[in-house]
Amino acid sequence: MHRRPWKRRTAAAATALIVAGVSTPAAAAGTPTRAAPVAGARPPAAVTVNATGSHLAIADFGLSTNWFYDNPRFVADITGEGRADVVGFGPQGVYVAVANADGSFGSVNLAVNNLGFNQGWRRNEHPRWVQDITGDGRADVVGIGFAGVWTAVSHGDGTFGPATFVLEKFGLRDRQQDTKLFLADTNNDKCDDIVSIYNSQTLVSLADCAGGYAQPTLATTVFDFFNFDWRYFQVADVTGDGRAEILAATTFGDLGPIQLVISTRRADGTYNNPVPAGANFPNGAVAVPTRENLVDVTNDGRRDLVLFDAPVPEWGVYTARAQAGAHFADFIRATPDFGGNQGWTPNRHLRLVADLNDDGRGDIVGFGEDGVYTALATTGGMFATPNHMVLPQFGANAGWDWNIDTPRVLADINGDRRADIVAFGTGGVYTAISNGDGTFAA
Repeated sequence: MHRRPWKRRTAAAATALIVAGVSTPAAAAGTPTRAAPVAGARPPAAVTVNATGSHLAIADFGLSTNWFYDNPRFVADITGEGRADVVGFGPQGVYVAVANADGSFGSVNLAVNNLGFNQGWRRNEHPRWVQDITGDGRADVVGIGFAGVWTAVSHGDGTFGPATFVLEKFGLRDRQQDTKLFLADTNNDKCDDIVSIYNSQTLVSLADCAGGYAQPTLATTVFDFFNFDWRYFQVADVTGDGRAEILAATTFGDLGPIQLVISTRRADGTYNNPVPAGANFPNGAVAVPTRENLVDVTNDGRRDLVLFDAPVPEWGVYTARAQAGAHFADFIRATPDFGGNQGWTPNRHLRLVADLNDDGRGDIVGFGEDGVYTALATTGGMFATPNHMVLPQFGANAGWDWNIDTPRVLADINGDRRADIVAFGTGGVYTAISNGDGTFAA
């Protein structure tokens, strides 16, 4: 893939991607009231997606065992041991496989007999997360259904408490269709809260750190859908103070030209009026943040913006370093590689950023046409010259070109604080362990 000519995207297409399409709109939520269809009703994928030569870590969670788009799969530490485990929402509920210290996984077990496909939960209707809501360093399960919020608290041994209905809010019954829902720690208590954004009404429900949630309070009325693009909100801690900020993109409304803005939290739980966040391009283009491209690449504890397919004439990867005072520096070209002139396209070639060598800086991992390419972060938000192909697996020409049915993620699965590859293919879960130098061992 590296430097190999494939298909060049036009500058117009790049602009459309960033300004109008990089952030996936949050799914509407709700617990079902209809009868659940039979699990596995969807036919198998036409393309067999296996990673020949890599390690098949779990012969489950794959297409051949009927895990499809409506079965979201996560990789998160549910034991507090520093290793990311596999958690999937399958036919009967929540299934888990606990990571071992050698990079392998234990057996697949049904951990929660709820929130699954056969109970009627659907990906586009019922958002589910695997994140820490109790502050103990172990990821728990949160789902928002028809009437409200369900949680299941991790026991730390690969099991969870029962799914419990904890809050009669945010459900499909009471929520507008375009509402954006987020799970993030807004008050630095290490327990992730629920943030709901709808036209002129941003609500926050604080986690009680015991598996429950308080009644939501009004955090701000400023984010209307006339001055702000309803598709492009993000809630994340970019300042490193442990309290999530709200990032948004303005429209051509009363606030003038389109720009990225940021709103910080006050001590009373409300949010300040948004101010320009910086992260400017010379041509005035606006980059929309997502969870995937907000990563610390400088080891200063703040999340920077890393942008692929930037809406500028020069191809490559661009970074905007987070600064003290809740704003970003202007974008700089961090490497000329991984761009459209070398054949990288957003709908076919996944590119992620995560720390591969335990230096506290996010590195680039690109899943190209024929395998995996990496570039290690250096200093100042820059990246080293990319490695030539480091792993001849997980490429688009082997069927890994759609990151929905066959997702690929980066997570530390063996506790060495270096991100590894975890890929969900036809036969199950395939892994490649980071060597710490930008390469991987299959």
